[in-house]
Amino acid sequence: MIAPPTLKATFLDVYQPRKLINCADETVRQYLLIIGLFSRHLGFSASIANLNDADVAAFLDAYSRERPRSNRRRSPATVNKARDHLLAIWRYLHGQGLVTKLPDIAPIKVFKRVPTAWDTFQVGELLNSATRLTGDVMPGVSRADFFVALFLVAYDTGLRKGALLGLRRSDVDLRRGHVLARAETQKQKANQLLTICEQTSDAVRELWLPDRELLFEFPKKLDKTKL
Repeated sequence: MIAPPTLKATFLDVYQPRKLINCADETVRQYLLIIGLFSRHLGFSASIANLNDADVAAFLDAYSRERPRSNRRRSPATVNKARDHLLAIWRYLHGQGLVTKLPDIAPIKVFKRVPTAWDTFQVGELLNSATRLTGDVMPGVSRADFFVALFLVAYDTGLRKGALLGLRRSDVDLRRGHVLARAETQKQKANQLLTICEQTSDAVRELWLPDRELLFEFPKKLDKTKL
């Protein structure tokens, strides 16, 4: 009896080339992350045969109860994102005749709540702490300059972590004080031209060199998941 193909291989060979054309690398990484977590839950490499209501629902339930590094249960929105990734692959494979049954797994209800935001004093304390950092993140760029610029751009633009860390140097116009958030990094799939203040522009100038593609290029020794 021939074993069904693994879900990861099917994703890479069938789904990604047809459904994720020109998608950001981060999108592909997120799909592969969820497939990996699904396999870990099962205790073996997930195959397309595991795209069934029982296996996927059990995984999502366990995923929702798991406590990551923050020691808090995953939010409903995070669990629904994992569900959406798996069900997108599942529905496409069904359309291709590779899976016999469509999913019947409802999303978790998400209640919109007032967000908790830092006040200006707390932001100031964060910047003060950043200025006291020592060492370099790369040759010619100090940790202090790197994180001060990162926090100021985040404060001025309100960009999410993925979009912020995906900024290219070519996306930044220091003379005009503009930052281009590219459509592929945005939830609304549209470019946004955002304004940064003079203080932020000056901070970005401090880490403009050396030449590189990403503005906030994270060295492997730094854990960007803790941002």
